Amino acid sequence: MINKDLYLTTGEFAKLAGVTKHTLFHYDKIGLFSPEIKLDNEYRYYSISQLDVFDVIWNLKELDMPLSDIKSYLDHKSPRALITLLEEEEKIIDRKLAKLKKTKKWLQFKSDFIQKALQKDFSRIELSKMEPQYYILTHTSSSNDKELAKKIGELVNLGEKLGIKSPYGIGFLQYGTKIHQDIYNDYRHIYLLLDAPPKGVSYTLKPGGRYLYGYHQGSWKQIGETYQRMLAYAREHALELDDLFFEDYLLDELTVNGPDNYVIQITVFVKEKSL
Repeated sequence: MINKDLYLTTGEFAKLAGVTKHTLFHYDKIGLFSPEIKLDNEYRYYSISQLDVFDVIWNLKELDMPLSDIKSYLDHKSPRALITLLEEEEKIIDRKLAKLKKTKKWLQFKSDFIQKALQKDFSRIELSKMEPQYYILTHTSSSNDKELAKKIGELVNLGEKLGIKSPYGIGFLQYGTKIHQDIYNDYRHIYLLLDAPPKGVSYTLKPGGRYLYGYHQGSWKQIGETYQRMLAYAREHALELDDLFFEDYLLDELTVNGPDNYVIQITVFVKEKSL
């Protein structure tokens, strides 16, 4: 005769544990967690004390620990083994929290970045001071779509490997020597822009100082019009420009529909005049 004050049916135990009976049947089948009593008529009964054991199992599962690892611990459980297990799981949680904090920071920065972009007058050519930045640069021998996609993928993968998540996305470096020849599609120089110097990889400094800004709205195929406006502004104001022009997408497929609505920010360092 089962003492109903000390034992629970499968349904009662499942309700208290917050799981389904199917879960309990599965755990019993794989030898992870079994009822304390199994009768010949296949009735199953769990003891009240087994709720504590199940709670540990469920918490470990919620931490993404494989059931096989949980079973291995339960098969060789001891106070020291549990302490070791919990310490290891705490380290995993710390790593996850650090990653979540980094992701949250990226989300906040990306949101702020888009908000600022929407406040700009894209028809203007303007001068503005910029803080130093850093970029990881790569090159491709051809600017056809397939080669570009391959190099961009490699650069993104490198960033992920190094734990780098730039809110700026991928940018393209153009050279003034080509721009002055009306060549605006030399997309062989690709970079990942960052606000802090990366570790474990070669990078280039984008110096702080005055920059000339231009905004191109629409497909890159007509970007020459914006470059010409920038060069005209520089001539009119007697500005000496550096040879490196940086193209960064303010709005792209992530935020707008189709290339005709893209916004590309073009920046170029303004050299200080010698006294």
